[in-house]
Amino acid sequence: MMLPVGRRWAALPLITPAIALQSLFFFLPLFMILLVSFTSRDSFFFSPLYTFDNYVKMFRIYRIDFQNTFFLAGMAGLIDIIIGYPFAYILLRKVTRFADVFRAILIIPLFGELYIAYGLLYLILPGGPVSRLLDALGISPLDVLYSAPMAIFGMSLYTLPFVVYNIGISLQGIDRSYEEAARCLGASRLKTFLRVTLPLSLPGIITGWLTSFGWNLGTFAIPVLLGGPILGTRVLANQIWTTSLVTSDFGMGAAIGVMVVAITMVVFYIVVKLSRGVLV
Repeated sequence: MMLPVGRRWAALPLITPAIALQSLFFFLPLFMILLVSFTSRDSFFFSPLYTFDNYVKMFRIYRIDFQNTFFLAGMAGLIDIIIGYPFAYILLRKVTRFADVFRAILIIPLFGELYIAYGLLYLILPGGPVSRLLDALGISPLDVLYSAPMAIFGMSLYTLPFVVYNIGISLQGIDRSYEEAARCLGASRLKTFLRVTLPLSLPGIITGWLTSFGWNLGTFAIPVLLGGPILGTRVLANQIWTTSLVTSDFGMGAAIGVMVVAITMVVFYIVVKLSRGVLV
């Protein structure tokens, strides 16, 4: 219900402090980063000369980093769908008595990517629990650390709760009478799932993948700690840190950051539209 114009204006003093804080700590830094992204390396500290050179050079110099970022984020989203769909189905339909256990496990990734990275490092490093278990079974240790698959696995764990949430909402919106009608017409459980449940939950799958993809575009700790210093795991977030703090090319670092933020905003704009049913 729409409030009268007078009451809406009366609420303005109440939200003014929040708007001021948002502007000070969010919009102002973003504007400053955008401004810095148009400065050259040589003119940053003294007399800034604004130019588009950083954006022109960025796609040429960091082409591999763009490809790595999109590939790792996309694959992590795909793994999230494969793992997250059964998770969401179990939590929503309560097909097992251990649904609460699955719900508790799903909270763990919300502690942050740094905890996930160090937790996985502890598990798979030589002398860790996984290594000791494999030794006890007479199996040679897995050589997966500092590789693209390990980085993808860590990134998928990091965004798994968001994918489960999106798929769960989609499953919750499915009218169970459709599935019951299919069963009454002689369809098996598997056929009912493939012909009814899965197609109707497709919007949740798409928004879940996009959410995972957009969130992982800016992931920094997991590719560094689990992917290691190899070409296949060098992503844009790493290059922001390297160009800004190692080579002191603040203009290029800001340009990469602006590009990551812009792509992420576009992805989440699509997610919001899909969630509202505008693009479906």
